[in-house]
This record gives sequence, structure tokens and C-alpha cells, in this order.
Amino acid sequence: MRWVFRHFPLRSIHNRAEPSARASECAADQTDFFAYEALVFGTTDGSSNPILTDAQLRTHAETLGLNLTTFDACFPPGDGKSTRVQQDVNSGTALGVNSTPTFFFNEEKQAGFMTAAEMSEIIERKLAGG
Repeated sequence: MRWVFRHFPLRSIHNRAEPSARASECAADQTDFFAYEALVFGTTDGSSNPILTDAQLRTHAETLGLNLTTFDACFPPGDGKSTRVQQDVNSGTALGVNSTPTFFFNEEKQAGFMTAAEMSEIIERKLAGG
């Protein structure tokens, strides 16, 4: 059993998804990817939308104690992180992903939000050979 996170920024819906994905990869170079993502999704505006400005993404890096010079050098578009994010988009597209979140349990694709109980049920079924 593996948990793999892949980026799939829906640029046509959210123009800040791709910069956020790049920033999370820059943070992952220095710390736990999921700690950064928790800050990204946990910092919201009055409408419960994540705040994804460049300044806020940098603040998250600062909060985690990252080297900001390294983070700033990594973050601009067109660097290796853009390529990394695009590779995830390409692999997702090849697998038929067209929305987020999308989960794969072996060959079984599940698109859309799932509760922990729903995930657990599928995992238990897969572990039992189903």
C-alpha cells in the first residue's frame, strides 16, 4: 500500500493552483511536503478558500523555517518545478483524471471527495483481495 500525491492543477478553474503546486515542491526540497500543504489548505479567506498569493506561499515557507533564499530561487515559473508539476498533469491525463481529487485504489479510480470511512472501506476490500 502506498500513498502517492500527484499535482493536477486545474488552471482553467483556479489560476493560482499551478503556482501553489510549484511552491509545495520547493518546500518539499527542504521539509515535509505534507506540512507545507497543511498550511496551504489551512490558511483560508472569509469564504474558506485557500489564500494562494505569492506572498502567502512564501509566508508558509517562512513559518516552516525554510531557507527563504533557496525557496525564492526555486519558485519562479519556468524552473524544474514547473516541469515536475507538468509531468504530474501529463500522467494524470494519461490515467483519465479530469477532476480533483481523484484517487486510485489499484486499478479502481474514484473521483471526488471521499470520507475517511469510504476510503477505509475500499482499502479494506482491496487488502482482502476484492
